[in-house]
Amino acid sequence: MQLTVKFLGIYYKRDFKTDNLECQFKFSTIDSSLIGTPRDIGSVHKLKLIMDDRLIVNWNLVVDGYSEITENMIKVAYQRAEEYIKELLRKSITLEDEVPTLFMMMENEPNHCPYNLSNITYPPKDTFIVNLDDQKDTVTLKACLEDYAYFLQSKVRMSFWRYDEKKKPIWISSPEKLAKNLLHASLVSKYGSESLTFEEIPAGAGRIDIFIIMSEGEKAVIELKMCGHGYNASYAQEGYDQLKHYMPKQKSYIGFLIVLDARERDFKKGFIDNQIIDGLNITTIIADLRPHVKDKDSTDDV
Repeated sequence: MQLTVKFLGIYYKRDFKTDNLECQFKFSTIDSSLIGTPRDIGSVHKLKLIMDDRLIVNWNLVVDGYSEITENMIKVAYQRAEEYIKELLRKSITLEDEVPTLFMMMENEPNHCPYNLSNITYPPKDTFIVNLDDQKDTVTLKACLEDYAYFLQSKVRMSFWRYDEKKKPIWISSPEKLAKNLLHASLVSKYGSESLTFEEIPAGAGRIDIFIIMSEGEKAVIELKMCGHGYNASYAQEGYDQLKHYMPKQKSYIGFLIVLDARERDFKKGFIDNQIIDGLNITTIIADLRPHVKDKDSTDDV
């Protein structure tokens, strides 16, 4: 199914106290198949966008007059509004008359402008298409990651373990690196040339484990964490914070946390299967890496 979104108008100003750019968009949405038919009546919505003054400066959108509104500011505002509306519609969110405000702040945007401004054809352009069938990529990726977790626990589980002099299981050296290498190989094998996968790319203050651009242009960030036998639960749960930090930087609203959980007593405890945080859809996938060695004197979260 395709939806046609049309910008019906825009009002903008610079806030005299903060110098932030404030844009009020009015737009309509309609099933593309209804255009030109008697049912060609779209729903109308409003969107407020606030662009941080610091971001405007960092992205070099200012010219001579510091408080002036430039053509490049409006171009970026339109482009970002398009991306935001697309994400809302692809998540099957029912749009109210006024959709949630879009805040473009230094904290949730890249340090440098991610757009080639000469390729943005707004504001003369006023329409874009949203293909809701693009969501099939996300479903396929989730299934691929679940297959990967099953492969780890059913086929190569003991490749992650060795035994000390007391015959107690301990992780091999750098088990997380082995898991990431297997994950990267799995994605390349599954998608081939249909997608691009980038392993451990820089993102702000840290590095993303895996960033993938799928065939329809959908982007996803994947974090992988160990848990148990020296890796405590809080270490693995840091993956949520890392996803919340990395995903907006990469213009991705789909994230996966893969946990290699080896805890005997608290297996799966402290993790949520699926959650939406600040508009970010984060799915957790657990791989059972327990060595299945019972020791009543051992603790499973340290």
